[in-house]
Amino acid sequence: MPIGAAKFAYQGYQVAAEAEITRPQTITAVNDAQLSRDQSKFGNSSLVLDGTGDYVYINGGDGTADFSGDFTIECWFRSNNVSSNAKIMDLRGINGAHSGGGTGVFSLGDTLLIDHNGGAARVYIDGANRATNASISSGTWYHLAIQRSSGVFNAWLNGTRIVDYTGSDDYTSVFEANQAIGMGASTGSLSQGWNGYIDEVRISVVPRYSNGASITTPTTAFVNDDDTYVLMHVDGFDGDVTILDDPGVRTYVTLDFLYVGNSIDGEYDTAQKKIGTSSWYNQDEYTALQLHQTDWSDSVGTGEFTIEMWLRRETKSDNTDYWIVDANSNETGLYYDVSANSLKFSTEGIDRITGGSLNTNTWYHVAVSRDSSNNTKLFINGTQSGSTTTANDRNWVNVNYWSFFGETAGYKGFKGHIDEMRISTVARYTSNFTAPSAAFTNDADTILLYHFEGADGTSTSIIDDNL
Repeated sequence: MPIGAAKFAYQGYQVAAEAEITRPQTITAVNDAQLSRDQSKFGNSSLVLDGTGDYVYINGGDGTADFSGDFTIECWFRSNNVSSNAKIMDLRGINGAHSGGGTGVFSLGDTLLIDHNGGAARVYIDGANRATNASISSGTWYHLAIQRSSGVFNAWLNGTRIVDYTGSDDYTSVFEANQAIGMGASTGSLSQGWNGYIDEVRISVVPRYSNGASITTPTTAFVNDDDTYVLMHVDGFDGDVTILDDPGVRTYVTLDFLYVGNSIDGEYDTAQKKIGTSSWYNQDEYTALQLHQTDWSDSVGTGEFTIEMWLRRETKSDNTDYWIVDANSNETGLYYDVSANSLKFSTEGIDRITGGSLNTNTWYHVAVSRDSSNNTKLFINGTQSGSTTTANDRNWVNVNYWSFFGETAGYKGFKGHIDEMRISTVARYTSNFTAPSAAFTNDADTILLYHFEGADGTSTSIIDDNL
């Protein structure tokens, strides 16, 4: 991915039941720890570490999670060099905190370890390697899970049990707020670095599997629930250093944002914003942000929807239209017609609603909303603009990519600022309303929400708000 390109991540959202465990956990990438699309088990990327000082740490929780009894720790890994001694995860604390005394998890020589050395995965419990028949090879993905259920530890490598051991240590203090969980290096000295990939990391306060000689290896990405302490899908773009804990009960959706067009020229801008501290500034009128997807086809579907955002357009040198949302390269969505000086909603290349004008250098809230009777309305600053259309001219099904702020072909780009963009599967507006004055709040009807908050001049990860 070119330097300076924005990186986006999206996750589908569903409302979660209120959990006892405080979420999300904070995850920090150090040195060259980053996401890579070269390898992944699920989704579009995994965490890549090169074994030379890279690591990730998860800030400890607030004590709401109970690890005195049952728990499960699991992930997928793919090593580049199994002959070395390399850490997957170490819960002794960064830089030597809790460095001994039986408090390590995934940590060499302490109470509980999962790493590899000499072509074998190892699981240390009570200071000794308890794993047997755990041969691994470089360049191969493995699922590794270790759990304690009713005082009995079992660990499985690709579904086959490699550990059967009884132990009753209380690990709760390991997960307290002052206890960071390290991934990819021995936290005591930041040595024994991991050279390879890690994907789908989940720590739970329950046993996920029945103790026994084998388990069924997961075939899809993990789904969060109230028993999850941390869940890392590590999906994103090459070089992305933003790694999120998935804190909600929802279906995970893999999406891919790419720039299309003649150049890459977008960034956060704190000088202009409608809500919050910044907005997204799309500077190049020949550039669009493209969202590729396969699992989102029926999210909008044939029923209700709302697409809304705040816009502030600037004068374009080429005097072409400003495309705001374009679905599937068929001119279905919102655009600003320069020659007609009006905002329009179009489907299949046909203008269905012609609304009012948007002056340059002025913020406007724009929304298009369809209700259950196929009444589609266009609003500018909360006032209906143009006539209602009742024909179901475009069902948002089998749409395999969208473009924001430009056509999918990579031209007719929107030049200006964008803030607070939300797409919903409900008609949020059916009559005139007061334009929002605060940031949107996510709910079960939201499938995409960007607040566009970031440091001035940067173009790093823009994350869908799915909390």
